[in-house]
This record gives sequence, structure tokens and C-alpha cells, in this order.
Amino acid sequence: MEMDNVINGTFKGERYKELGRLIELERTAHRINLQKISARHQMERSGSLSEQIEKNESSRMDVLDDLKEQREILMQKDYSMDERVNDPRIVALSKTVEAVFGWLFEPLQFVFVFSVLISILVELGILIAFDTITAAMLPTLMAQHEAEIETEVLRTRMAGEAQREDILHDSELNRGHKRADRTMDEAESMMKNFKKRAR
Repeated sequence: MEMDNVINGTFKGERYKELGRLIELERTAHRINLQKISARHQMERSGSLSEQIEKNESSRMDVLDDLKEQREILMQKDYSMDERVNDPRIVALSKTVEAVFGWLFEPLQFVFVFSVLISILVELGILIAFDTITAAMLPTLMAQHEAEIETEVLRTRMAGEAQREDILHDSELNRGHKRADRTMDEAESMMKNFKKRAR
């Protein structure tokens, strides 16, 4: 009978009121427990977060210290003991330069000067090769150029003459058409006059 007691889609009755009250008590207890768990979690999190921040900060400081030490080592290092720099060929060449010219180079300085010298020599080689090829081919290129110019001049003259002849031809055709039109007009007028007289 109590199930039939519905007002606006809500069950009304003593049993439902009791159930509603119990549900509300459970919800309140659930909210309180959730707030306690959330507060405890927040405290644990803030504690672990501060520990994590401290750990990250200390590791960051360690990395920065290592980088600073490595930078100082690199800035002070002269590479004199590095086997890659002390290649026997480079040492031999630098000793030869020192013996001949009296210039004392460190291996890295010698490599730099040598690479600049090689670059300049390669550029000079390219420039000389280009100039030599150009000088050797200049007469051939001039002959080709002169032949092309003569051909182009001849082509231009012929085109000009052809155009002039076309213009003269067109003017002669126009004159012929005008004469023919006049002759036809005269013939028509004579025919009209002849017909008038014949009547």
C-alpha cells in the first residue's frame, strides 16, 4: 500500500522517510571519511612533494656543479696530451716549420693555419682553372658568337624585307579592289542609264 503513495514522482511514507534518513546519514559519513582521507593524502603528498622537490634540487645542483667543473677543465685544457691532436704527421710538419722558418706552433694552431692554407690554394686552383679554360675557349666562343650575330642580322633583314613585300602586296591588292569596285559601280550606273533610255 505504501508503494502506491507517490506524489510528483517521489515515494511518500514512513518506511521511505526512514530509508531517506539512513541514506542521508550514510552520505554524511561518506563525506566525512572522504574529507579525512583527502586531508591525509594531501599531507602525505605535500610531504613527499617537498621531499621530491628537495631531491630534484640537489640533483640539479649536482649536475650544475659537474657542468661547471667540466667547463673549467675544458677552458684550461691545452690538448697537449690528447693523442688525437698529437698525430705524428702533424707533429712532423710543425717541427719542420719550426726548423725552417723558426715559427713555433701548437698542434691545433698548426692544423688551423694548414686548413686555411689548403682552402686558399683550392680557391686559387678553381680561379686559375676557370681563367685558363675561358682564355683557351675565348676564340671559339667569339667565332660562335659572331656567326650567331651574322645569322641573326641576316634573319632580321629577311624578315624586314618579307614584311615590306607583304605591305606592298597588300597595298596593291587594296588598289586593285578599289579599281574593281569603281569599275563595277560605273558599270552598274551605265546599266541603269541604259535601262532608263530603253524604256
